[in-house]
Amino acid sequence: AMRSKILSAETFDSEDTPSPDNFLQKSRKSHRRMMPRDDDDDVLPFKIDRTDIVEVSQTTFIYNRNPGLSLEAHRRKLPVSRVKDSLLYLLENHQIVVVVGETGCGKSTQLPQYLMEAGYAATKMIGVTEPRRVAATTLATRVAEEQNCPLGTTVGYSIRFDENFSREATKIKFVTEGILIRELMGDPLLNNYSVLILDEVHERTAQIDIIMGLLKKVIKRRRDLKLVISSATVDAEYIRDFFNRGLEKKKVSPATILSVEGRTYSVDVHYLTSPCPDYVKGCVETVLKIHQRDRKSVV
Repeated sequence: AMRSKILSAETFDSEDTPSPDNFLQKSRKSHRRMMPRDDDDDVLPFKIDRTDIVEVSQTTFIYNRNPGLSLEAHRRKLPVSRVKDSLLYLLENHQIVVVVGETGCGKSTQLPQYLMEAGYAATKMIGVTEPRRVAATTLATRVAEEQNCPLGTTVGYSIRFDENFSREATKIKFVTEGILIRELMGDPLLNNYSVLILDEVHERTAQIDIIMGLLKKVIKRRRDLKLVISSATVDAEYIRDFFNRGLEKKKVSPATILSVEGRTYSVDVHYLTSPCPDYVKGCVETVLKIHQRDRKSVV
């Protein structure tokens, strides 16, 4: 019996020894197996998001069919410029304005500039929310170019992992919806803003719905806060009735609607008579045919 005990001790594997290090390694392996895993955990390792704007290497391409016109002339040609006075008038008489206009009419870039020129950014900032980080950064760059100021001074932005604005000098600030929710958690009344512009509301993300629900309570405490809801295809009556619900007894309703006429073009849809084996090649051939037959068309 004594010999068998000695032999078993000699043949005992060192890895199976119940030491503290082995116990920790086994517990970590079992913990990894129990953790929920995504499909790309083993393929794409975690990386910190890069900044969206790199001042050294930034490529910008803007199609300009009238290169001889100045930026101010381009601003006057936009359809939204025709309703500038109407917008300012409605904001004087209402606390909330729902602006509905076609894509490309200039809502995202011109509305904050109109409000700044009217004096709404004299003491506080004008905030513009965007659903995506790229939209916030590119719009801030464009508006800063139109204002002829460096990005981060009069016009700035704040997105996840990156911000470029001055708390003393910035008057127009583009933010993502998540950043605005974070600011609401720190400052529920948003005392740093005089006007908030909610852009691209027609996407109806969960974050924009949360923001509108919170802002309905905020505007009851802050009568000086103006709210502009901008969208292309949103149901304007539904948004207006949401903010007017429970306030029907007032002489002037807090929310109203402003429609902007966009640039509409007639679109004809043509279908192929037979299936296309290679749709990429078919698209190229179609573009070449249009270019050769109709020289006036722009593809």
